[in-house]
Amino acid sequence: MHRPVFVAALAAAACHSSIRYQDTRIGEARTRVAEDRARALPPTATLDLDGTLRLVAPLVCPSVIATDVASFDVDVVRPNAAAVVVGVILAGVGVVAGASGLSAAAPGSSPLTYLGGGGVAVGIPVVIGSLVGGRTVRTPTGTQVVERAGPEARCGERPVAARHAVVLWSGLHVESGVDPAGRIAVSPFDVIDAFEARVPSLDLAVDADADAGRLRLDVVIDASHVAAARPGFLAARGVDATVPPLAQLGKLAQYEPGPLAVSLADGPALRVSLPLTNVGPGPGYGVRMALASSSPEVDGRIAYAGVVAPGATATMTVTIALSAEAARAVAGPDFTLAALVKDGHGLGPSTPVRLRSAVLRAPR
Repeated sequence: MHRPVFVAALAAAACHSSIRYQDTRIGEARTRVAEDRARALPPTATLDLDGTLRLVAPLVCPSVIATDVASFDVDVVRPNAAAVVVGVILAGVGVVAGASGLSAAAPGSSPLTYLGGGGVAVGIPVVIGSLVGGRTVRTPTGTQVVERAGPEARCGERPVAARHAVVLWSGLHVESGVDPAGRIAVSPFDVIDAFEARVPSLDLAVDADADAGRLRLDVVIDASHVAAARPGFLAARGVDATVPPLAQLGKLAQYEPGPLAVSLADGPALRVSLPLTNVGPGPGYGVRMALASSSPEVDGRIAYAGVVAPGATATMTVTIALSAEAARAVAGPDFTLAALVKDGHGLGPSTPVRLRSAVLRAPR
């Protein structure tokens, strides 16, 4: 090998430096919920989308966050700054020496001429070689899963086993049975008018006779949740919720209520029914009956009819569970009851239908 070529090869080999290190990359994180280690929170009441109140114990479960971590050996080849400087110096010295040798009286015999050529021949490849050929090589060495404890996560709910519940809200008193799924038999829409444009929030106090003992629950249900449950409640009760704008109606409804029938039944319970005939030329929409009573367990109850066609009679009926004390009061002489007929366009009679006689026990 010629000496200049050999020197250039050695110089080029020194143009780069190599660094090796280990690196890791964080991959996908997955959360795993340990449902077999569920923990029950204190019982509460929730409102389902069909308007059903349920007594439940929310469940929370511990979670584990698993993350994939990949390991790599990284080889980085990059320019050697010192080699660049040396190459520039060699090339510069070579240019100066070559210029001096060529300007001598006998350029071919001047050593500067050859020294300058050698400096340029070595310096320029060193500079060029230092600026090219850099690379990074990543070699996978394995993947492992790193786990850490995550926050507790909601993982369902458990029904509260109870036999009976008393719900207090805004001065109203509701006695109700509770099924094995924790569902309270009386819906909030049995005391909140589902056809009103705005519904209130519910600030409930619930006393439940549960298998684990008597429970007292204080629950607030936001008005937005109450409104979201309204369509499902009417659908579950089979009530046609259609109420078109009044301006679209060519003919209007007119209502003629029958006698208010009231009787006590076993339970104890109060059964109230009111027949209502639409004697007008147009259909009635959003028809319902609202009760006003001296008993807080009866007051405010609502029964729905929905759409009543012209000439049709709808009987609105509601059965109200009573406490023993309320049952005695209902059968007494001071009990009062009135039913106000409403519809979606304010066409109901302005005068309520009142109870005209004492409440008797229904025949068995």
